[in-house]
Amino acid sequence: MISVVDRFFNRMGKDAQLRSQDPTDVREQVEAYLSASVDRNRRASRQFVQDVELYGPTRHVYDRHEEIAIRELEGIVSRAIDRGEVTRGTPALWAELLGVVIRGLRDPEVLDRLGASRDEALELFGHLCRRGLS
Repeated sequence: MISVVDRFFNRMGKDAQLRSQDPTDVREQVEAYLSASVDRNRRASRQFVQDVELYGPTRHVYDRHEEIAIRELEGIVSRAIDRGEVTRGTPALWAELLGVVIRGLRDPEVLDRLGASRDEALELFGHLCRRGLS
């Protein structure tokens, strides 16, 4: 089970990296990166996600991959700062803000309050990162 979960997240991470390489705008890069998670989570049943969360070893794998993703997003923001696209905050601050939302959307109680699935919430979050509230 652990190797299956690890493979699931490895593939998601590789897909996210590939998707985020093409866009040049930081907002499009973040949205593209998150879209890999949206697409993978769309295919994962709620029961699968719950099983991963409830079993300690697989939850640890999930946590590790989530931290890798947040560091990748930090790198995207860091490069955008170097290009002058992002002029406020630090890469670590932006990564932490992104991470708070991503981690929060793992909580079934949060998703129940939102009335949304994880992929729906992440998709909207990607939209928010790219276009704001419009």
